[in-house]
Amino acid sequence: MTTSSTSTETTTETTTTDGLLISTSGDLNVNVDGSATYAYGDGHSTEVVNGHSTHTVSQGKYIVSTSDDIEVTTSSDFVLSSYDMTTTVAANNTVTVLGDMVTTVEGAFTSYFKSSTSVNQFDASIQILHGDTTILSLSGSFSMAISASVSLALSASVSVKVGIAASIVGGRNISVIKGIDCKYVAGKSVQFGADSTKFISGKDAKTSMYDLKTAYLEYKRVGLDFKDVYFVDKKSYTESLEKDMEYVKSLTRTELSGLSSTSVTLKSYI
Repeated sequence: MTTSSTSTETTTETTTTDGLLISTSGDLNVNVDGSATYAYGDGHSTEVVNGHSTHTVSQGKYIVSTSDDIEVTTSSDFVLSSYDMTTTVAANNTVTVLGDMVTTVEGAFTSYFKSSTSVNQFDASIQILHGDTTILSLSGSFSMAISASVSLALSASVSVKVGIAASIVGGRNISVIKGIDCKYVAGKSVQFGADSTKFISGKDAKTSMYDLKTAYLEYKRVGLDFKDVYFVDKKSYTESLEKDMEYVKSLTRTELSGLSSTSVTLKSYI
């Protein structure tokens, strides 16, 4: 050990191969006016038995650089407070929460996903939106529900589709409307089906400029029939159609009671 002293400073140099132990029963203060560098060859450990541990950087940055993992373990809460925060992960990122998770954002929230996203949820999901919601899809969208699906709108619901809209129902399609059902088609309306049945307890009113109907067999049971025809043009069927209608008439008289048929085509012009 070498010790030198002057009137203003004291310098102590110690060289040993057995280690160095510094022990004090009081406080330990180390004041360095310049910079300080600590180099440890085989690791470094710091333990606070009682009290708190504080590291303060009054001016400048606090940088932690390591070539391996960084582990922070606590049996209590982990609180991180900052003005702005930026997190950059070069590879994968995994977050595991064993309990509940609550995220509160006081300002706007924006997310960017440049690749595919996948969400697997094994319990109920509730989403409450107090403001307007806008969903814009610039590519194809696919939605599938294996179980029952219920959509409830307590106020007005408007759906606008500029392109083609197709609906395919493999089973039964049931629509219940408590109020008024109004449909406006600016173009043509075409309907195809094997059978069509309609039950109306009230009035069935239809207004059209031209009413064209082609039927091989028409059966209608009417209690009272009122019709105003201003002009009637009767045109005979061909001989083959006449034979078919005669056969239908014979069935009418024998098997189908109340069936009426005619062998003329009526054209009405109002």
